[in-house]
Amino acid sequence: MKAFLAWHDRPFRKTHDLGVLGAACATIDPGLDGVAKKAAPMTEYAWKFRYPG
Repeated sequence: MKAFLAWHDRPFRKTHDLGVLGAACATIDPGLDGVAKKAAPMTEYAWKFRYPG
């Protein structure tokens, strides 16, 4: 999602929250809204094992 936003020259804050990133992507391409909403629950896995403790 971050790559998609960068490709479209859209700023994004430092976050691993897939809901926030997905919503930003959907503002560029509304067709991504459904996929972004399905990905949002995976936010925990985006950081939990990368930053244990």
